[in-house]
Amino acid sequence: MTCGEDQEFEITPNQGYDIADVAVNGNSIGAETSYMFSDVRSDGKRIHAAFIDDNETTELKDAILALKVLVGMNPSEIRTDTDVNEDEKIGMEEVIYALQIVADMKEF
Repeated sequence: MTCGEDQEFEITPNQGYDIADVAVNGNSIGAETSYMFSDVRSDGKRIHAAFIDDNETTELKDAILALKVLVGMNPSEIRTDTDVNEDEKIGMEEVIYALQIVADMKEF
């Protein structure tokens, strides 16, 4: 890549997974499938994608994976069907929701 050029990244999950979140330079941009760095002039740019399994079952594993996203770890799978506030991001609301399901405390 030449200094000043644009660089686009395509984000494609493996079969059986969905995109949970994409972060650019540490800031979440939601579950995007691509991102364009414009006019790149330094090597300090970062892009990170987190993926979720799509087994449609809420498990303790889902709460643990959501906590990993919240602390900036790179989990291999995160589930979007526990996106309780529909912001396309994994946050504390989703952790609480998953824990309530596992503990059999959630009323539907």
